[in-house]
Amino acid sequence: MIWREPGTRYRAPNIIERDHYRGGGLLVWGGMATNGRSDLYVFAGCSVTAVRYRDEILHPLVRPFIPAMGTDSIFMDDNDWYVVIWRVESFHRWRDLLDHRT
Repeated sequence: MIWREPGTRYRAPNIIERDHYRGGGLLVWGGMATNGRSDLYVFAGCSVTAVRYRDEILHPLVRPFIPAMGTDSIFMDDNDWYVVIWRVESFHRWRDLLDHRT
């Protein structure tokens, strides 16, 4: 999250030029915890099926990562659409409170 002074979104220092293209996408996966992190994994220009996710993420990256975190750790996927929508809506409510403060 980047915080900016209210009303400064479109000022020149806050604008980053980007090149847009109609090529393939990029998907990145990474795991983080308070006591460590996993390696970053990149799926370049292709879709990720359940089989690919199992073979390329869960088995080689998540299996060794979870025991290193400890026996009482919980693995969860935060990309669930409901969780993402809830977080975005709560962020907008929080941001509106900051924008309208006196």
